[in-house]
Amino acid sequence: MDFPRWCGDNMDKLNFAGTVNLAYNGSVFVKEGLGYLLTFEHLVDISESSGLCFRPIKPTLETNMYIIWKKYQVFSPIAELFLKRLRQDYG
Repeated sequence: MDFPRWCGDNMDKLNFAGTVNLAYNGSVFVKEGLGYLLTFEHLVDISESSGLCFRPIKPTLETNMYIIWKKYQVFSPIAELFLKRLRQDYG
């Protein structure tokens, strides 16, 4: 995420105690009361039974995301289907 662009001169006021590669894993830490999770919307369960909620940060910033792979990569059938769907929806 682009925190310096989002918070500007207030970056030194943030205290990042850790990072996670999977938002679900971060949500487990949050459920245990170990902090907050800054992530994109819809990546963790925020249903009423989850005990979690999503609060967007302001001002809203948009982040470009890219999917990259090796030039001659051989994909599994499910990965091939995923890429086909991405190309249909965003190609």
